[in-house]
Amino acid sequence: MQLKILIFGFLFVIISFVFNSYSLWRIFSLLVGIILLVIISEKLLKRKYLFILMPIVLIVLSYSLDFFLVSKFNRVPIYSLKKESNPLVLTYNSFFYRIFKCQNTSIMDYGYESNFLCNYDLLEEIDVNSFLSDSLANFRKYKNKFVKIKGKISKKSGVNSLELSSYKIDDANKLNGYVSFNTEYKVKVNTNSNLSKFYIYDDVTIIGIVDSLTKEPFTINIIDPIIIPSDIYYQYTYEVITSDNKAVSNYVEKQNIYTWGIENIYIHYDLEHIYELKYLINDERITIASLINNKEYTEVYSNEENLIGKIYEMDKFKILKCENSKIIITNEEWKLNYELCS
Repeated sequence: MQLKILIFGFLFVIISFVFNSYSLWRIFSLLVGIILLVIISEKLLKRKYLFILMPIVLIVLSYSLDFFLVSKFNRVPIYSLKKESNPLVLTYNSFFYRIFKCQNTSIMDYGYESNFLCNYDLLEEIDVNSFLSDSLANFRKYKNKFVKIKGKISKKSGVNSLELSSYKIDDANKLNGYVSFNTEYKVKVNTNSNLSKFYIYDDVTIIGIVDSLTKEPFTINIIDPIIIPSDIYYQYTYEVITSDNKAVSNYVEKQNIYTWGIENIYIHYDLEHIYELKYLINDERITIASLINNKEYTEVYSNEENLIGKIYEMDKFKILKCENSKIIITNEEWKLNYELCS
C-alpha cells in the first residue's frame, strides 16, 4: 500500500510537468502529488515534523524546477495565474516573475520590474470617453488586464500622478486644447516617471493594468503605466495675425518678449489642436531658443562695431534677438532697425 502511495505521489508530480499548457489541473495534480509524498514520508520515517517540513521542501523544489523549465525551455509555468488582455496579449503571473506572451513571442519579466513589454499595437486603443461611459462594466471586464486608453489630461498631482477624465469639446472655445471635463469619472495613474513635460489638456495614451476602483469620485486606478505623448505635437505650422500698430507691445507676460506689427501667432498641430504661441511659451513647451535653433540670422549693428542684435528669418515672421536680452517678434514685411532693441 505504501509503495502504491509513493508511486502515485511521484506520478501526479510528473504529470503536472509533462503537459505544457495553462490549466488548473496541473497545479491540482502537483498538489495532490505533494500531499501523497508528505503522507508516505511521515509513515516511512515516522517523524511528525515532516508534516510541516516536507510540504515546504517539496513546494520549493517543484517551484525551482518549474522556474528552470520556464526560463530555459520557454514552457508555460505551473505556478502562475493567466490573465488574457486580448487574444494576442496575455501574461502568466507567478511568484517573483511574470511572462508576457506577445502574439507568438514570450518575454520574461524578472521581479515585475518592467511595465508592458509587448508591441503597443497589439492592444486595441480605447477612447477614455468610451471607457468611462460604462465605467463599472469596463472595470470588471478589464480588471487585472492591460489596457490602452487614449484621452486628455484633466489633472496633475505633483510630477508623478495624472488623471484622464471624460470630456466634451466646446467648438466655440477649443483654443489651447481646451475641453470641458467631467471629473466625476476618471482614470488615474501613478508612476515613478517624471511627468513635468505633460500638461493639462494634452493628448496622451496610457498603457497599464486596471487595478482598483475608488468611488466619489468614480476613479479607475491604473498600475504599471506607460504614458505615451501624442505624436501630433512633433510637427506644426504657423498662423500669423498681423497688425498695423507701430508700437512695440509686450507679448508674453512677465517675460522680455514683445511684438511689433503682429497681433498674435497661432501654432497649428492639426485642425483640432490650435495653440497661441504665448500660451506655449508660458507653459515652457516652446522656447524662443527652440524656435531659432539652427536658423540663419543677420547681425544688426548701431555702428560698425556695436552689435545690437540678430534677426532670424522665420516662416511668416521674424525674431529680433537683442543683445540686451530683449526679444521682439516682428512683421516679416516691416523693415527692422537697431532702435527697436533700445
